[in-house]
Amino acid sequence: MSESFDIDEVKRCIQVGLLCVAQYANDRPTMCDVVSMLTNESSKLSLPQKPAFYLERSYFDNKTSSEELNTNSMEEITTSS
Repeated sequence: MSESFDIDEVKRCIQVGLLCVAQYANDRPTMCDVVSMLTNESSKLSLPQKPAFYLERSYFDNKTSSEELNTNSMEEITTSS
């Protein structure tokens, strides 16, 4: 499967995606900027900040199946700022 895509292109798409989910709207790129970042490989991307919502890894470490990761459970999922 690794031959079917360019790993640098995948990393770039992930980085742009992370920039798009920044906690504060003012930190997110405009759609024009997103198109430019995805089409211009020579443009320098800034490092993404912590996304607005994410699950701590330790939450996943205690779970053994996808059913246990159901967010409708009684456990509360919180984010830190």
